[in-house]
Amino acid sequence: MPREQLYFAGVSEIVGGTDVALIILADKSRTRQLSIVCDRSMAVQIELRVKAVPITTIMLPEVLSRLLRMDKTAEYIFFLSLHGTFTKIETKDNTLCAL
Repeated sequence: MPREQLYFAGVSEIVGGTDVALIILADKSRTRQLSIVCDRSMAVQIELRVKAVPITTIMLPEVLSRLLRMDKTAEYIFFLSLHGTFTKIETKDNTLCAL
């Protein structure tokens, strides 16, 4: 079965729905699309990133993404503990980091 790369096309709130939205993904030619139902909080998080709100640069997903890009040997991140604002994580090569 051939694979198809999907691109983010947008987020839409469902009219009349309570706290429900759709994440829309489309193929490169925009002839086919996939809609995924999500809750309001997920839609807000996506919207923050689409609008490039400055606070997102210090949010956990972006920090972890930068960590993976910096460590060329790491393929995944394993959470060892999460306590308030302190996060202890381990990368594939057993490097411990504190965020």
